[in-house]
Amino acid sequence: MSEPDDEYWAFSTRLRYEEEWSTREDVFKAHGYNFRPRLRKGWTPSWLTTGESPLHSEDGEASRVRRPSDRWFPMLILLQNKLVDAYTDDGKLVFVKRVGRNDEESRIAQMLTTEELREDPRNHCVPIIEVFDDPDDDSISYLVMPLLRNASDPAFQYVKEIIDFVNQVLEVGH
Repeated sequence: MSEPDDEYWAFSTRLRYEEEWSTREDVFKAHGYNFRPRLRKGWTPSWLTTGESPLHSEDGEASRVRRPSDRWFPMLILLQNKLVDAYTDDGKLVFVKRVGRNDEESRIAQMLTTEELREDPRNHCVPIIEVFDDPDDDSISYLVMPLLRNASDPAFQYVKEIIDFVNQVLEVGH
């Protein structure tokens, strides 16, 4: 592990929530999902062997968004305790959310992604790929969803696109 006098020492230490996710690695592997290197058991910072800056390394990226000077720092930590990205066995990115087992959020999410409701053009909900329970904690389940892109990427070019986007976001069943 890097020493505190190393300019990148903060990047070389996982945060508590990252450690917590890494302890679940075997659970996710059993369901066909792999964490990125930083969250895997036995992780060693890649820049210690490549000489690259952590700012340009995939496994240094997580720390970049968590600077304590960032005014959203508490919110990011709260969300990161519940959210993680992963790869499927065939390399596709997914997003995983830790939820309460059989809680209202997971029941509603699953209901809105049934085959019948997926076909409804008014349904803009993120589909649930899989839900599975944590084998070691009876109070936790995981929702696996496709990783979506940022709503402004690509950037809006016309006012009509912005209006259409807002209408879809605010759309209510009739």
